[in-house]
Amino acid sequence: MGKFSKSFGIFAIMTVIVTGVTRPAEALPALTVEAISSPAVYVTGSDVVVRVHGVGQAPEALRFRLNGRATTTHSAERDIAAITATIDGLRPGANTLEVRAADGTKARLKLVTHGPRDPLFAKPRLPLFDCATEGSGLGKALDADCSAPTRIDYFYRTTGGGFQPLSDPAARPADLASVETPKGRFPYIVRVESGVIDRGIYRIAVLDDGRQGPGAWRPGPMWNHRLVIYYGGGCGMHYSQGGDRIDQVLSDLELSKGFAYAISTNLVNQQFCAPLVQAETTLRLKEHVVKTFGALTWTLGTGASGGSIQQLLIAEMFPGLLDGIQPGMSFPDGQLQPPLDCAVLKRAFEADPARWTEDKRAAVSGVTLSTCHDWNGTFAQTLAVHPIPPDPDKTLDHLVSTVDGNLLGDFRPCGVSDTKRLYDPVLNPTGLRCSLYDFEAGQLGHDARGRARRPFDNVGVEYGLTALKAHRISLDDFLTLNAAAGGFDGDGVPRAARSEGDPVGIQNAYATGLLNFGGGGLSLMPIINQRAYVDTAPPGVAASIHDRLEDFVIRARLTRANGAASNQVIWTSAPVGPVNLKALSLDLATRWLDALTADPAAASLAKVTRLKPRDAVDACWTPQGERIDEPADAEVNNRCNGLYPLHSEPRMVAGEPLGNDVFKCRLAPPKRSDYGPAMSEAQWRRLGQVFAKGVCDYRGDAPDRTAFKGPLAVATPKRAP
Repeated sequence: MGKFSKSFGIFAIMTVIVTGVTRPAEALPALTVEAISSPAVYVTGSDVVVRVHGVGQAPEALRFRLNGRATTTHSAERDIAAITATIDGLRPGANTLEVRAADGTKARLKLVTHGPRDPLFAKPRLPLFDCATEGSGLGKALDADCSAPTRIDYFYRTTGGGFQPLSDPAARPADLASVETPKGRFPYIVRVESGVIDRGIYRIAVLDDGRQGPGAWRPGPMWNHRLVIYYGGGCGMHYSQGGDRIDQVLSDLELSKGFAYAISTNLVNQQFCAPLVQAETTLRLKEHVVKTFGALTWTLGTGASGGSIQQLLIAEMFPGLLDGIQPGMSFPDGQLQPPLDCAVLKRAFEADPARWTEDKRAAVSGVTLSTCHDWNGTFAQTLAVHPIPPDPDKTLDHLVSTVDGNLLGDFRPCGVSDTKRLYDPVLNPTGLRCSLYDFEAGQLGHDARGRARRPFDNVGVEYGLTALKAHRISLDDFLTLNAAAGGFDGDGVPRAARSEGDPVGIQNAYATGLLNFGGGGLSLMPIINQRAYVDTAPPGVAASIHDRLEDFVIRARLTRANGAASNQVIWTSAPVGPVNLKALSLDLATRWLDALTADPAAASLAKVTRLKPRDAVDACWTPQGERIDEPADAEVNNRCNGLYPLHSEPRMVAGEPLGNDVFKCRLAPPKRSDYGPAMSEAQWRRLGQVFAKGVCDYRGDAPDRTAFKGPLAVATPKRAP
């Protein structure tokens, strides 16, 4: 726990203040002071927003001393619970803030300040080429970090239901719509701030009347003091900034209810499939919002697919950054084992196409054939470290919006225009490597050659085992399949031999939370899983990679880690129908988080469970819109499973349990009785040859699994003297 406890021990305390949840008064000292704009050890810039508790005086009765000298505050405000103040004049590095009340009591806070462009914990920083500020409307980049001036734009919602630019925020166009919020009815005018934070292009939108008086801007009464951060989908590795369009932050669902809504190119998983980068950007975005807008009541994540991966990993690894999450079309982690297994199976199928009928392929894959096909066409090459030829139809220099509103990233090879910079085993062996693992090296660690450790392992995996036992494939099919199932070399190139994962990399993946298995902060918040069912589709329409089973995988991991998954809700609807799960989820999350905020008890799974709204239960909706409330359970034959059948995955067909989080299995000698009484001596000998190192034994825990220790708990192997 070393690095984690030192770096983030304050984080949980900070979160209690940010969300407005305070400990019982009798548990508080006479005076306490805590940072609320960021963790005290991760302040950026020269100012910090703090909250002082345990004091009965007015703000002007407090005295602040920074590094031994008296200092003034600005924007000091008092609410029912505490006094909030902004302290300026921090110096780089360590600072000490002292607060003294009129009765002589005092409190101290240690602060560590970093430069606005200094990495906090996402180290080493990824190289950055090809700025996108010009294409995103921010002008030419000012430096190598792709910085750009901040700009403010205004938009208004029309009575026809769209957004239009508003050159004069004080103007009131004839077709200006109004919006009803809990604070009243207001003109539907939106202020959008755009700029660069943590090298990513960000946009923050909020309702605003455009009639700001003198002094620093602050949002008006239309803002509800709550922030929703959008996380985009995919899983890509790019050494470019990535761009976006300003209209992508204009989300009527959140804005019309008074939320601030934020996006960033760093928070698009197709741009940077790098959890530390995404967590650091989230931290900096929140810090900027608190310093610019004011204190936050709570922060909610939203987004689907790769956006769900970001929410789950950030919530697990950095408790307090998000107070609730709404992962849509979910995947439990970003290690992409299903597409890699689909790639292995694809090669085996293609080696003997006459043998592998569609029925047999489906039996072995577990997922639908179109799902594995889609995996192979999208993310099966994430292990590759050299450029993937771009799709000529997707040569975009900026983000695009898909049908479901998900943001996707730059489709150029590794996101750079100059491919000569990139790794090639012959032409440029020291060039930039752009596999998934290279972007996660800050957590996986580096090997003796300085390359990212690679945890993918399929030694001993008995592909198609349960299909064999169900008599959907023959024993010869099973042996032929596993003899042909190879792996990948150190560059992600397919090879005949199985892949052996780096044992230190595997331990690091578990210890740092890269392979999310339900621990960390995930038990402390509402989790609302929601998806439209796309496992199967009408004739002529391909199914998607987003199979419904993933929500149950997440539940299995939460249950094993925390003893229960009572803070998770699973919702499923038809792909087309009258139900808007996003709107229902936002309403539920708001009521749930407001209840948690109002309760002074410390954050815990018991608290989240106790304060669940009555409708925070598993449910599915029929295509006609009927809601069916029933527990989501993969093992029962209920109405929801009948409407939306569950499929499996290649590793589960190979015998892995529902949690599906074993990087490297425990190996054991095969037992002849496991393969049926008809096995011949020749088949038994062939089995021994195919699985010379043994077969996977999923009883008990994985041999290299280690407990989650924090996102920076990277093990370094001892070197021989």
